[in-house]
Amino acid sequence: MTKTKQENITKIEQLLRSDNYEAGFELLLTLNNTELIKALDKEVISCLVMYLNHRDIKDVMELSMKLGLFNLFQMHLAKVSSIDSNTIKLLNERDDLDKTVRKIIELKYSLSELYKKYLQDNQGFDIVSEISDEQWINDSEISKKNLGEIIFETLFRDDNKKLVLAVTKNPHFPSAYLKELYELHQDKFDWDSYRLYLTWIILSHSNCPETVLEMASDKNEGYCSSLIRKAVALNKNTNQHIIAILLKDQYRWVRQAAASHSSLKINDILKLIETGDRYILKGLKENTNCDTNVIKKITTLLEDEVKYPLEYTTYSVTGCVEPGRACAGVIPIDIIVALIKSDYVFPEGLYDLNEGDETWTTFDNIYYADGAFDGPGSEICINDRKNNTEEEYIEIGNDIGFGGESPDITKFHNSEYDPSYFKSLEVGTFFHNTTSYHEGSVEFEPIEQEDELKIWELTRKWRFGLFSTFDYSENLRHIYFEGDWTHEISDYSLGGTLYVKTGEDSFSAVEQAQLTDEISKELGDDIRTTQGDEDAITLYLKNKYKGK
Repeated sequence: MTKTKQENITKIEQLLRSDNYEAGFELLLTLNNTELIKALDKEVISCLVMYLNHRDIKDVMELSMKLGLFNLFQMHLAKVSSIDSNTIKLLNERDDLDKTVRKIIELKYSLSELYKKYLQDNQGFDIVSEISDEQWINDSEISKKNLGEIIFETLFRDDNKKLVLAVTKNPHFPSAYLKELYELHQDKFDWDSYRLYLTWIILSHSNCPETVLEMASDKNEGYCSSLIRKAVALNKNTNQHIIAILLKDQYRWVRQAAASHSSLKINDILKLIETGDRYILKGLKENTNCDTNVIKKITTLLEDEVKYPLEYTTYSVTGCVEPGRACAGVIPIDIIVALIKSDYVFPEGLYDLNEGDETWTTFDNIYYADGAFDGPGSEICINDRKNNTEEEYIEIGNDIGFGGESPDITKFHNSEYDPSYFKSLEVGTFFHNTTSYHEGSVEFEPIEQEDELKIWELTRKWRFGLFSTFDYSENLRHIYFEGDWTHEISDYSLGGTLYVKTGEDSFSAVEQAQLTDEISKELGDDIRTTQGDEDAITLYLKNKYKGK
C-alpha cells in the first residue's frame, strides 16, 4: 500500500468517525478510487445507515450506487433491519433489489404484516410477556421451515424477541448460530425469563454443539442454572463425561435427567441401581436402554420411601392487598331520573334507591373485573432446604393484562374489546365507571412439589387494572397458587362517576347535584319533593344532551 493511499484511508476514517461523516462521502467521491472504497466499505456502510436516519431512502441508495456499494448496502439493510422497521417497508417498495435481498425483504415484510394483524386482532391486551406464544408466529411457520442459512442469520438477530425464540426452535437452525446466541447471552445471566428460556431452547436443540453443552454444564449459579443443566442432561448430544458429572448434581431433577440419558448402557444402569437415590432411579426407569425386568426392579425399589425418600421444593409468591372490584356500564334513563329526584348520591345511592335489588354492579355491560388493585410482587421465592441455606428470589417477568390500568370505557363491551359498541349508543346515553375496595388482603398458598418450576412458564394475569390469577402451563401440566379470595365483600371504599355520551367517541362527567338544581330551576319546583314529573325530566335530559 502506497503512503498516499494510507494517508487517504486514515483521513477518510477520521472523517467517517466524526460528526462530519458526510465530508468523508464527498472525499471518497472526489478521489473515485475503487480500492479505497473497498478498504473502507464497513465504515462507509455504517455511516450510510446513520445517514438514512435523516435522509430519504432514495437519496441514500443513490449515494451508495455512486460509491459502488449499492449491493453491499442493500444486503446490510436487509440483514440488520427489524421486521417492524420502516426500512423494511421502504425496501419492499423498491424494484431494484437483487434476488437474495428481495427474498429476505419479502419474508420480513410478510412477517411484519402478520405481526400488525395480530396486534390489530388483540387490541385491549397489555402484553408484557416476551415469551408467550402468539398466533402470528405459528402462522408464519418460522419454527418449522428450512429457511436456509442466510435467512436464519438475519432473523435470529431481529429486535423482535418472540421471532428470535421461534427461529431458534427451528430444527434446521444451524449449530454455529446456536453457539453465537449462547455466547451472546451467557455472561449476561441475570436470569430474566427471556434469557433463561432462550438458553433453555438453545441447550435443548438437536443441533446444539458439544462445546456449548460443556460450557453450560459448568454453570452453577443457583436454582436457574439447575434448569440449564437439566436441559444439558436431556440433550442427546451431551457426552458421557458430562453425564457422569451431572449424575452427581445437587439438584434432583438434573440427576434424574442425566440418569435417563441414552449414553448410559445396561452395565452403567445396573451399577447406578445399586448406588443411586430415588431420582437416579426415576431417571433410569425412563432410560430407553432399560429392559422390562430392570424397569420392574426399579419400580419395586421406588416403593420404599424410607430408603429412597421423596424430596420437595417450596415455591411461594407474595400476596395481594387492596382486593376489590370495578365495573362500567350503561344505566337506563329511568334510574338516572330516580337518582336525580332523590337525595341519594351515586353510586352508594343505588343501594337505597332500589333497596338492594339493583346496585352499581348491576350495570356492567361495558366491563366487570374483580381481584386486587395492588397485585403480588414480581418475584417467586424458591426454598430448597437440601440445596440452599438461603431462599432464592427470582423475577417472574411475565405479565399479561387486558383492558389496561385505566380502562378506556369507549373500547369495550361485555368485558371484551369492541369499540363499535360505544359508537352504537345514542348521544345522551348515561353510563358509569365505578371501583370499590374491600377490607383485608389475599394470601397464596405455597406449592410444594418434587418437580422443578420453569420460571418462564409463570405469568401474572390482570384484567381491567385488577390482578386476577397466576398461570403456569407446561405442556399439559397446569399449576395454580391457590389464593384465599374469601374476604368480605365490604365495598368499604366506593367511588364512581356518572357520564353521558356527548358525541360519537366523546363523553363528559355528570355532576348529579348540579343537574338536580338545574332541572329544578327549569321546571320551577324542587324536583326532589315533587311527584309525577319523571316524563318532563326525561325529556329535559334528552333535549339537553342530544345536541352536544
